[in-house]
Amino acid sequence: MNLRYNSASLKQLMIFNSVVKNNGFSAAQAELNISAASISIQMKELEYQLGIVLCNRGRTGFKLTDRGKSVYEASKGLFASFDNFNCEVANIREELAGEIRIGLQDNISTNSLCKLHKTFERFNQRKNSVKFSIEEAESSEQESRTLEGYYNFSIGVFHHRIPGLTYQKLFDESVALYCAKGHSLFDKPDNEIRLENLKKEKIASTGLLQSILRRNDFLTQAPEAIAENMDAISILLLSGHYIGFLPNHIANIWIKRGLMRLLLPEKTVTNVEFHMIQRQGGRPQYAVETFIKDLLSCHNIEHTPL
Repeated sequence: MNLRYNSASLKQLMIFNSVVKNNGFSAAQAELNISAASISIQMKELEYQLGIVLCNRGRTGFKLTDRGKSVYEASKGLFASFDNFNCEVANIREELAGEIRIGLQDNISTNSLCKLHKTFERFNQRKNSVKFSIEEAESSEQESRTLEGYYNFSIGVFHHRIPGLTYQKLFDESVALYCAKGHSLFDKPDNEIRLENLKKEKIASTGLLQSILRRNDFLTQAPEAIAENMDAISILLLSGHYIGFLPNHIANIWIKRGLMRLLLPEKTVTNVEFHMIQRQGGRPQYAVETFIKDLLSCHNIEHTPL
């Protein structure tokens, strides 16, 4: 049998998708706002139409069959096509609609040079029905997901240039070396701290900041602690056992509380560039293009279409 092309069949597929995403009938009830019995009836009807057992359910719990997994993947493509169709229609009408997915570097909200909040303010002054999805991700993940089209664009620090992506600088971030209260260097006068002192200290770092460490020949030792974000680096530094690079706008929060200090500012302060990346080729949907125009304008950058 084949699935009938009507609203009832699409509804059954939507219910199936919800059940899979929620890993069972019970958890899908809240999202769908229907009873487990109704979900079961719709699932059985869908299986009858397709001639396939989609899942096993019972005392052992919910589990997709191999064929059910394949149907689920195919259904995601179907619904993605509906979303693309709606976006195309919105583009034709020049409507601000659809979904905008953004990949974002962590811990940038306190950077005064980042005007992303102003961008949302300006964009939402217009009538729109846009749904925003923002995810924090590492640089490599931002690049891969932007390249594959999952993110409409990403904002972060990128030390390489990947073919198929465009890179537009948005703002800078000042980064320097810090230690926290309890560390042996915390109470030492500036004129008593030497480069040799830093070579002996344990370093906490992110993979992203390894390039900064490499620029400073005096910090050639391998990190003793690796973390994925600045919040985790802050925690390690606050233990009093590590030194590490932090963005100044984050470290200033702890400096004001008397819990951190800057180390050798004349040697360790450096600027990191934040870029917006987009996939090359093709015009983005109208809502995305409008948001990016606002983003560039808020950072005093002229918009150049792809």
